[in-house]
Formats: sequence, structure tokens, C-alpha cells
Amino acid sequence: MKERIEDDLGRITDLLGRFAADAQHNLQGVSESIGQRLNLVSREEFEIQKALVEKLRQQLDQLQLRLDQLEK
Repeated sequence: MKERIEDDLGRITDLLGRFAADAQHNLQGVSESIGQRLNLVSREEFEIQKALVEKLRQQLDQLQLRLDQLEK
């Protein structure tokens, strides 16, 4: 009787482990699919674009100053 219970518990544990692995795999696939549909960018790409925008903003500010000086 004890051996049967231990066998049953072992099978349940195995099934739960497989279920957890399958669930994790499925959720990972779903999250990747959602990410692709949302057109998300990586953090690295974001930081590159942010730096570029900051540089362009500085150039724009300098050009605005030059324009203001020329108009005076």
C-alpha cells in the first residue's frame, strides 16, 4: 500500500513538473508573440535612439541661438 502511494505521488509530481514546464514554454511563446505585435524595441535600441534625439536637440538649440543672433 505504501509503495503504491509513493508511486502515485511520484507520478503526480512528474505530471506537475511537466505541466509547469509546458505552461512556462507556452507563456513564453505568447509573450514573444505579443511583443512582436506591439513593435517593441530592445533597451539598447531605445538608448541609442534617445542619445540621438538628445544630440539633435542640442544641435537644434545651437541653430536657434545662431538664428537669434543673426536676426539681431
